[in-house]
Amino acid sequence: MTAQVSFDDGVTWARVPVVHIADRWRAHVLQPRGEGYASLKITGADVSGNSVEQTTVRAFAFG
Repeated sequence: MTAQVSFDDGVTWARVPVVHIADRWRAHVLQPRGEGYASLKITGADVSGNSVEQTTVRAFAFG
C-alpha cells in the first residue's frame, strides 16, 4: 500500500507515511499552512497479484 498527496490538483505528488493497524490502512497527511485542497492517490496489491490505483482530485479542503 502506498499513498501520495498533492496540494496543486495533481500536478506534483509527495509520498505520505502509511501504517497498517489491525485490518485497516491509515495515511498521515500534513497539510500546509493556509487554505486549499488536497488530492489523494493510493495504490495497493494483494498476494494474488490483484491491484488497485485510485486518485481523487480535491479530496478535501483545508484551512
